[in-house]
Amino acid sequence: MLIKKKMLLSGVLLAVIPVAIVSIAIEKIAQRDSSAALMQANQERLIAIRDLTRSHVEDYFQTIEKQVQTLSSNRMVISAARSFKRSFVDYRAEDVASERAELSSYYQNDYLTEYQRHNAGEQVDNAGWIAQLDESSIALQYRFIQTNPNPLGEKHKLDDLADGSAYSRHHEKYHPVFRDYLQKFEYYDIFIVDPDSGDIVYSVYKELDFTTSLTDGPYAQSGIGEAFRKANSATSADFTGVSDFAPYLPSYQGQAAFIASPIYEGDRKIAILIFQMPMDKINALMNHHGKWKEVGLGESGETYIVGGDNTARSISRFLMEDQEGYLNALRESGVAADLVNKIEAKGSNIGLQRIDSEGVSAALTGESGFGTFPDYRNVPVLSAYAPLAINGFNWVLLAEIDEDEALKAVGELSSSLLLAVLTISAIVITMAVMVSLWFAGTIANPITILSQTIAEIESNSDLTRRVEIDSNDELGVAARSFNSMIATMAKSITNVGDASSQLA
Repeated sequence: MLIKKKMLLSGVLLAVIPVAIVSIAIEKIAQRDSSAALMQANQERLIAIRDLTRSHVEDYFQTIEKQVQTLSSNRMVISAARSFKRSFVDYRAEDVASERAELSSYYQNDYLTEYQRHNAGEQVDNAGWIAQLDESSIALQYRFIQTNPNPLGEKHKLDDLADGSAYSRHHEKYHPVFRDYLQKFEYYDIFIVDPDSGDIVYSVYKELDFTTSLTDGPYAQSGIGEAFRKANSATSADFTGVSDFAPYLPSYQGQAAFIASPIYEGDRKIAILIFQMPMDKINALMNHHGKWKEVGLGESGETYIVGGDNTARSISRFLMEDQEGYLNALRESGVAADLVNKIEAKGSNIGLQRIDSEGVSAALTGESGFGTFPDYRNVPVLSAYAPLAINGFNWVLLAEIDEDEALKAVGELSSSLLLAVLTISAIVITMAVMVSLWFAGTIANPITILSQTIAEIESNSDLTRRVEIDSNDELGVAARSFNSMIATMAKSITNVGDASSQLA
């Protein structure tokens, strides 16, 4: 290989190798540091969102607790409880058999049709429920539910039965107040219960639980019965008893939770006040009123609650935004078809979908922390988790975002760095080639001239030729020495010729 090519290759390699090493090192260090910084930023953001959301939820439940305590000690509520208890016992049916039969028709048609709509066509045997109702219960359900002119879901709009009964007078007096309170604070229902018989003597919405007994009635073992028993065993007016969200038959197996507080008149417990807690309000808090991006959760982030039974207590963001896609993902992940159908029919995964992630398991043991692991969709997420401090509930809260989205900026930065490195490398290599060409030329050209001159002298035996290099470097010195040597050789040959002539 010619010296010029060797020098050119050496120059390029000397430029490329250090640039490549430095570029790779910079790219790796930048990627590592940016990934760590971005992970730290995501961790801090998710923890902040988790703690803020947790504070809102805990404050809301404290508000509910204070509201039920305050309302149970209200003089009007005490008076209403006393009045409903007395008039409930005295209310009688005009024709028990006829009213029971018509009420049974309502159970088997109106209620059952709505129940099936909410439960993907599932059947329920409610024939035995009416058999557990006494005469007062039959009469009041018949008038407030069966003959109520308002449609299903709007039975609470009826104030006065217009039958001259004491119960109707009390209902006309107190019902608008309770209804207004319910609507302002967004409760699902409000109940007054006789602590001795367990009879629900008043309800705002008049569902099938109205007038039934929470001692031995059809819903005594449900969540409302649990809350009733806790409050009924209390010895203080400030006590509150709760039951966690669970399917509730009168609400078509929708998720229902209850909080109860005793109503005291002086030192005597006269009734139990029960709130059916609002699921929509909790969902609004957890889903940030649909403003996930605004709170820093991007395209895939969400906050949600999981109960002690490892099932959801708030609706998934992905179910809200893309129900069909969410349901298809459940089917593809092997979730049972009947469960997927229930979630679709109810438009909710609350109490239905099981969530067993690392964060849930840790938080249910009382830990607060941050980690990266697959969520309930089996998608890797960054997750900040913590238990919720809510009286009577074993709940945990998680704030999560997909790992791909959270670390997307690292990939973008790596791409930008790679492009910058390639651009700089191309510029450096181009400059290295140009400089190497110039430098190789300055070294190789004189050598070429010297070698060509020597070749010409050799081929022509022309000692009058001289190397035409005019420089002060080693090549210039070599050229001048060579020229001097040739001149000396020419003079010596001339002298030899002259001596030979003289000798001859």
